[in-house]
Amino acid sequence: MKITLSVLLLLACGAWAPAQVRIAIENGRATIGINGQPFSTLHPGVEVNRPYLYPLLTASGKRVTRGFPLEIIPGEPTDHPHQRGLFVASQNVSGYDFWENDPTYKRATIPGKIVFREWTASKSGDAQGTLGMVSDWISKEGVVLLEEKRSMTFYAEPRDCRMFDVDVTFTAKQDTIMEDNHDAVIGLRLGPAFDPKNGGLAVNAEGLRNQAEIRSQKSAWVDWQATLDGEAIGFTLMDHPANLNFPARWDIRDYGLLMANPFGNREFFTGKPSPNHEGGYRLGKGESIRLRYRILIHPGKTDVRARYQQFAEGR
Repeated sequence: MKITLSVLLLLACGAWAPAQVRIAIENGRATIGINGQPFSTLHPGVEVNRPYLYPLLTASGKRVTRGFPLEIIPGEPTDHPHQRGLFVASQNVSGYDFWENDPTYKRATIPGKIVFREWTASKSGDAQGTLGMVSDWISKEGVVLLEEKRSMTFYAEPRDCRMFDVDVTFTAKQDTIMEDNHDAVIGLRLGPAFDPKNGGLAVNAEGLRNQAEIRSQKSAWVDWQATLDGEAIGFTLMDHPANLNFPARWDIRDYGLLMANPFGNREFFTGKPSPNHEGGYRLGKGESIRLRYRILIHPGKTDVRARYQQFAEGR
């Protein structure tokens, strides 16, 4: 039998104590288990120039994220190796590319590195668990442009879902521009079952559908549904009302890419009538910006709008 990362995660969680949310840092990685079942692992990703969360599993143990390049799974596409799991990234920060920055690439962009520095919190609990970390966004020349402080809160309830919050604060170590670009700032690559050609369906808060309608539009959330081994599953990414330029514009590709973007504006409308102001965001040295998001992995028949309202109200 092939031993995949998902199998190793399952074996590791089997011996864990009965706390409903269990976070363990071992061998440089943080592993998260919920209600006695494996959920995910936070990989510092030093070797691939950014941290990422992989895999993401449903309450029933099904994987929603694409396996490549960490796992080679028959039938899955092998494009875009930088799109691994769930990540925080941006393609253009003061001229440096922190998005398509996989070390195997030979591209015209000037790559930057998001370098994990340290864990700042690791707390298990009955109702929730918290994982904190700090990373530096470093230019090709070795200059730290941004410090990223990230707190991730994982919840035990609702038991038929998997829910967690991502709270990110960027602090500029130099005068820095988060430039107007479509690839920013939190996103993931879903598995092929979510592709509309395979029966998947993405819908935003306004009822727009799939890439053709959702991409470039502003919305508080996008819910993407698929059938995994006979089970109807939804993945929802939510933008907090306090975030910059709420509601976010969305970069979505039918093949499974989904990103909530507070910085992109005109760049989404190349060759089309565009909004009358530039996007992006300038941070002077020492200035900070905070961004908050919630991820909900749920059974197909779930009132996503009601779940979003809970997030917006701080619940």
